[in-house]
Amino acid sequence: MWLWAAAVADVLISACLWSTLRQRIQGDLRTDSLLRTLMHTALKTAAYTSIIAVAGGPCRSRQRLAGGSRAR
Repeated sequence: MWLWAAAVADVLISACLWSTLRQRIQGDLRTDSLLRTLMHTALKTAAYTSIIAVAGGPCRSRQRLAGGSRAR
């Protein structure tokens, strides 16, 4: 369950960061280029961690169903 929550949290945090950075774009070419790079990196990082968390969710669920570790 916590893996799904981690995926949602990653996406929400990155979306908030992206939105905040987008609001800072003002027309200065050098600064705007840096902000766009940061926005791209934030979304890419969230995508990677979310994919790992979502992929880990079913693996953990299968482990529980198979009688694996019961520690919480």
